[in-house]
Formats: sequence, structure tokens, C-alpha cells
Amino acid sequence: MEPRVRIISEFDSLARGTWLVEDDRVGTLPEKTFSGRKVSVGEALLVQVQTRSLPALRQRLAGLVTAFDLDALGKRDPKPKFDEALEITPQLGPILTLIQESITALAPAVIDGFPCPSKVDHDYGFVKRFRCLGLAEKFAVLTLKLRALFTFFSDLTQLLNDINNRPADFESQPGEVYHASADVTETADQSCKLIDDMIRWSQQSDFGILQENWQQQVVLLNKVLDRVARHIDYTVNYQEPEAPMDMAAAIEADARFEADARLAADARFAADARFDEDGSEEDGSEENSTRDESMDEGNQPLIDYDELSILTLLDQDLFPHIHRSTVLLKLGRIFFVKLLNTPRSKPPFTLNPRLSSHDWVCLKEVTKDIDSCIFNIVEAVVYAENLDDINLQDVSAFSKELLHRLDSSMALLAFSLVPIPSRIDSPRPDSLFKSWFFDVRAQFSVALDNLLQGLNINRDA
Repeated sequence: MEPRVRIISEFDSLARGTWLVEDDRVGTLPEKTFSGRKVSVGEALLVQVQTRSLPALRQRLAGLVTAFDLDALGKRDPKPKFDEALEITPQLGPILTLIQESITALAPAVIDGFPCPSKVDHDYGFVKRFRCLGLAEKFAVLTLKLRALFTFFSDLTQLLNDINNRPADFESQPGEVYHASADVTETADQSCKLIDDMIRWSQQSDFGILQENWQQQVVLLNKVLDRVARHIDYTVNYQEPEAPMDMAAAIEADARFEADARLAADARFAADARFDEDGSEEDGSEENSTRDESMDEGNQPLIDYDELSILTLLDQDLFPHIHRSTVLLKLGRIFFVKLLNTPRSKPPFTLNPRLSSHDWVCLKEVTKDIDSCIFNIVEAVVYAENLDDINLQDVSAFSKELLHRLDSSMALLAFSLVPIPSRIDSPRPDSLFKSWFFDVRAQFSVALDNLLQGLNINRDA
């Protein structure tokens, strides 16, 4: 069997592989604890996954990309090294099976099959149930991405095989090899990033994993704050559009636009055809060079879609209320930044390492929707058509929910955080927590009172 045909069969077999961690066993109550020996076995398996299995998988994927010489596949006569690829593909199945078996067997969390976050895994360290389940979920995401990658590899190999068997006078479709190889390159890069993320995530502390979630909330708060600021700037600096053109002028403008669009499409098609014929930039224009550079940068989109949010004209009579609502965005950001390690400061505490998975999940859940409560309040005020359009009942309900989640979060944090031992003369945990968080809690209360009172006064006027 020719190498081309064999490699297609190998990739098809890999794409059909079932490397998903599934555990449908039902746990029993009360949940049993595991011995220190079993925990040690689980930690050894985890280290093997982190330092051997996942890096080996990443290395093999990089080897496949090199064997196919994807950078050269835009040329007319690509020469991928199928023999080298055939040395790699038989290794992928056993590696993936080993990773699956290791994650499934990680003691004591996943194998237990207990359906709820564990309340007795305080001393399980890096193999607490929430960590093992999180790693299993990440592996499931990776396997889906790998199936897509192996399918793209198979399609690309089939295409190259078809091209090799075509008559000499057969006219190829411009860019077909390039686009097929681009799918492989992009998906391989995404797969390697998922592997890197699995390794990094599994090595983080319990507190570090929570901090990642809180960092995402800071990013969202910043984006919403920036978007509101752009809406305000757009409203303040808005200029009335010029008088609309008459029908004849509009038809003429549309015709010019369509003609320009056709010319641009023809130019792009011609550039693709030239690229597929000789794979060089020597014949091309500056446009060809620009397209190649953009494609080489990890296939990143040329447009930042976050910048395309539609700007809205706001009611300037609402500006005082909008300002009061954006204070909540800033306070939310302050609250979460106090929990993060930043270049400017680090919290003087860390998470108690003896928290169970149940306690950890409770802390994650109660803090994760604080930003959503703030967004609901801001949206109700900012996007109202006028003062009468603001639903004060909704704003009041969202405000109560925000304070409830904030208080619940602070109560759990007070019981979960411990001072960093290396700090000299560390204060008592309760006084440390008060000095670090109580000011921002008081500011939240004042900001919400100001917002609600302002709306009441103006609405009754």
C-alpha cells in the first residue's frame, strides 16, 4: 500500500478514536475517604501526564506539521514526507489512550464516581476532585479538536493524492491546497495551545485557578466600562449627518460600490491563483505580501470584532445616572483586583490549601456572577430611552442580588483565606480581611444608595 493511502487510513482511524473521559458510575453516601497511599498514586499519575504524556503528544503533533512541510504546500509541487508522518501516526493512539487511562485512574477523585463536589478531599492536594474533573473536561475539549485535526490531515492527504493522479492537462482550483493546509496549520496550533493550557492549569494552585476566573471578570468589567465611555463620547460629539442624496445619486453610488467590490474580488482571486502556481511573492504586488504576512501570524483576524460594537446615542439627561452606575463597574474591578497578583500589588493572603472541592466550588460559584449583576444594573440605566424608560423595580432587584452575592462572597472568603506565612508580624486573619475588603464593601453600599436615591428623586419630580 502506498504511503499516501496508508497515511489517509491512519488519520481516519485516529479521527474515529474515542478518547473521552466518561465515568457513569454512581457514587454512594456517605462518601468514603482515600488513604494517603492512594493520593500519592494519583499525584504520581498526574505528574506523568504533565511531564511525559502531554509533552509527548505535543511533540508528535509538531512532528506531523514538519513532516507535511506545511509552509511549502502553497507551491505547485509540494513534497510532504509521508514516510516520516507514518512513523509518527502509530504513536498517537497509544499516547492518547495512556492519557485517558491516567486521567480516569487519577486517585481519588474521578475513579470514585461521586456525583457531587467532594466534601472530604481536604488533604488530596493536586488530585482533589474538582481538579481531576477539570482536567478531564479539558482533555475532552482537546480530543474534539484533535479529531478535527486528524480529519483535516486526512482531507489534505487525499487532496494531494488526487492531484498526483490527475492528468497533466487537468486545471486545478486556485488555492485549494493552500486552504486545506491552512486548516491543518490553524487546528494544529490550537491543539498545541490546548495541551499547553492543560499542563499549566493542572500545575496551578487552587487559588491560582480561582484567580484566573476573577481575572476574566476584570477583563469583562473593563470592556463594559470602555464601551459605555465610547457611547458617551459618541453622544457628546455627535454630528447630524448631511442631507440624504436623491434616488438617482444613491443608485449611482451603489453601482460604483458593486463595481469596486467586483474588482477587489477579482484581484484577490488572481492573487490566490498566482500564489498556488509558484508559491512566491516575487510576481505579486504589495497586496500579496500583506496577505501572506497576515496569514503567517497564526491566522489572526485582521479585524478586532470587539471594536465593532454599534455605538448608540444616549439620552444626555441620563448622564448623571449613567455616571453613578459606572461607579459600580469600577468598584467591581477594584474588588476583584484585590484578589489578584498584579505588577503593583499582591494580596497578603492565599487560599487555605485544605479547602475541600465542595468549598472551592461554592466560592467559585458565589463570586462568578458579581459582574453579571453589575452589568444588568448598568444596562438598565445606560440603554434606557429616557428617564421614564428605566425600570426602577428591576434596578432595585439587581442591586439586592448584587449585595447578596457580594456579602456571600466576602463571608466565604473570610473563612477560606489565610495570611501568607512569609509575612512578618502578620495580623490576625479577621483584621487582615477587614482592612483589605471592608472599605470596598462600604463603597458598594454607598454607590448603590446614590444610584437608587437619584432615580427616585428624578422619577418623582
